[in-house]
Amino acid sequence: MRRDVLWIGLLIGEVWVWSCTQSRAADPGPYVSFGAGVNIANDVDFKSGGGAEFNPGYRFSVAGGYHFTPMISAEIETGYLFNGVKDAGDTTLSQVPFLANVVFRFENSSPFVPFVGAGVGGVASFFTVDDVISKDGDNDVVFAWQVQAGVHYRINDKMSAGITYKYLGGDSPEFDIGGGMIRFGVVHNHAILASFNWSF
Repeated sequence: MRRDVLWIGLLIGEVWVWSCTQSRAADPGPYVSFGAGVNIANDVDFKSGGGAEFNPGYRFSVAGGYHFTPMISAEIETGYLFNGVKDAGDTTLSQVPFLANVVFRFENSSPFVPFVGAGVGGVASFFTVDDVISKDGDNDVVFAWQVQAGVHYRINDKMSAGITYKYLGGDSPEFDIGGGMIRFGVVHNHAILASFNWSF
């Protein structure tokens, strides 16, 4: 057990030292990032039976963070996700995440920089029922988690742009609609975004 911990510690230390020596990497400092694209929400099962199927929607995201080393950064992210419910009039699900992420960039001698990241936080979900029978809505805030991966093209020392995939999970929101509770299962979101990063 102690040997495993030692090896893990040595590996983390080597990665940290390596990340600090990348000649073409971004300097430590603050940054902002933006993204926009399509969001696919998986079908959701209601815990009382039945479920909902979502049409493709969209996602906007914005984050502010800090490069601690050329490889490692931490950020705070929010944004907006929107999907309509299929064959249910104007019934919609909107989501506003608020997440703390850690991002690892794989700096190299080329202008293309791959990256991965993960985060946790919460998501405010707004479910609006608007069909020929009723019109009502409610909201809930639940635990959320996210993973992301992508690649950016380094435009210059301060700016980069590329493609980002983001998976966002929301832990079973509940909504009081028409006096009855609708309890979702886990909401799974998959987004492909055009993304832009600007370092200061």
